[in-house]
Amino acid sequence: MYKPSEIPSFLHYQYDLRILAIDRNQLPGNFPTWLLENNTRLGGLCARDNALIGPLELPSTSLPHLHTIDVSNNKLNGHISTNVSSAFPNLTILNMSQNLLEGPINSKVSGIHLRILDLSQNFLSGGVPSDLTSSPTLFYLRLSNNRLKGQIFLKDFRSGTLSFLYLNGNNFEGPLPSNIFLRAFIVLDASNNNFSGEIPKWIRDNSRILQLDFSKNQLEGSIPVEICNLKSIKVLAM
Repeated sequence: MYKPSEIPSFLHYQYDLRILAIDRNQLPGNFPTWLLENNTRLGGLCARDNALIGPLELPSTSLPHLHTIDVSNNKLNGHISTNVSSAFPNLTILNMSQNLLEGPINSKVSGIHLRILDLSQNFLSGGVPSDLTSSPTLFYLRLSNNRLKGQIFLKDFRSGTLSFLYLNGNNFEGPLPSNIFLRAFIVLDASNNNFSGEIPKWIRDNSRILQLDFSKNQLEGSIPVEICNLKSIKVLAM
């Protein structure tokens, strides 16, 4: 039977890579921290759909050019590193979904000016840093199918650019804030949690929202007729 080889040895001698794509190869072994340390001008690393194991150990030095990391669908475990913001100060896309990560979401993650963050399908637990959902730059946040809990929606919930928010398959609780529909969401999936109370009736004529899912929670009361004001809705589940 064919056995996938290790990461090609010639990469050990590269020191000026800008983009590296080694995805969909089922490459085994520990995460190649040395690749980041050797290539300080690296702008993007795509290593999804492999068999990388162990913790995601980050370089001790800063990589200011790195803007994209995708290590989804591997077997990485351990906690999210505490030096992620110092190691990757200009990171805009981080995809660590479909791994074996555990523990809390480190507050340092919110210190990066991320546009896209996907941590879904791991074993993350605890609460979510409040400044993550209120980030002025975050556009896409997916936390689906973890073990997260607590109140992610604060009373004065605000987010300037957050348009895609996936919270489904966790243990989030508390009421939905009355101003939740003032956000310019395109997708809001809060299904399969422990949200309680009523669905807010203060719904403006939102021409952007395409998917809204509050199913499998502990919500009560009637479905607001104001939902009809969501003119572009394609998927609606209550």
